[in-house]
Amino acid sequence: MPPVKKVPEDQTVGVRTKEPARMIVREKKKILAIDPKYVLTPYLYTIPQSASSKRYITGQEHVLSEEKMTRKKELSASDLKALHMGDNPIIHNPFDFFPIRHNRTFVLDREVNTADPSDYTYLNPQDAADFILFSTTAAQDIVAPRKDVFMKGKHFFYIEDRELEAAELVSSLDLQYEAEKFVRSSASMERWKDVILMLNFEQSGYDVDPDVLTETRLKENVLTACHEYPKTVLKLKEKDSDLIMFCLKLMKYKIIERLNGTEFYAGDTFVGANLEAVKAFVSNTNNASLVTNWGRQIEKQESRIIEPV
Repeated sequence: MPPVKKVPEDQTVGVRTKEPARMIVREKKKILAIDPKYVLTPYLYTIPQSASSKRYITGQEHVLSEEKMTRKKELSASDLKALHMGDNPIIHNPFDFFPIRHNRTFVLDREVNTADPSDYTYLNPQDAADFILFSTTAAQDIVAPRKDVFMKGKHFFYIEDRELEAAELVSSLDLQYEAEKFVRSSASMERWKDVILMLNFEQSGYDVDPDVLTETRLKENVLTACHEYPKTVLKLKEKDSDLIMFCLKLMKYKIIERLNGTEFYAGDTFVGANLEAVKAFVSNTNNASLVTNWGRQIEKQESRIIEPV
């Protein structure tokens, strides 16, 4: 039998090594012009200075000095790491002009380097650097960070984020569904009236008297509110919704009244400066006798209501 050949400890025989899979995060964003002037013609953006620090606002100013932005000084290893742009980051010279073009897509794909998701390298440094520049607070005077905050007369462009917009739409639709499901599951006129009272209190300019509406019109108002104000409707699902409604009925029947547009009083008795304070007053056992009397007044008022035909 031939002797067994001993393998040195620092060598590996018959083992295939496999490179760990790279974790790539995919992301795209786009700048769109609303102002017709800039649909065909780029806007030449100049980098402004901070009024307080006088530093040029490039989105990199928290890492780089003006000397490093203009390459008068070399970048250090810590600069490169802080910029998250790999070994060859794109640095914006604050004295250059930068065209903002309609329909430009920024590919912001990045490779995560370690287990720390904040340690990454952009795969398209130019796109990443330009997007950081055009999404700075200073650039928001020209480029709205999202479509829903675009202001005509101020912004010329907005940043389209399809993923964010889709997520917000799904969230909004989910809320509308939950609100409608909630009111349909308790299909009583009293509950629908509660919804109207909540809207009257929460939504500025909303002023509907539920007691004068037919059942059909009441239902129309409530179902419309489920789509326009779902968060307000869903407040009636909260644990203390009965307490909230008691307080709102105190206001409805003027048992307590808001003075100076803020503070609530019952005659000369100060009740609270907001709804939370009113709830606390009503829940305080020291006020039990007064609150019981208020409850009787609500019952008396509601017994007089004649349902519309």
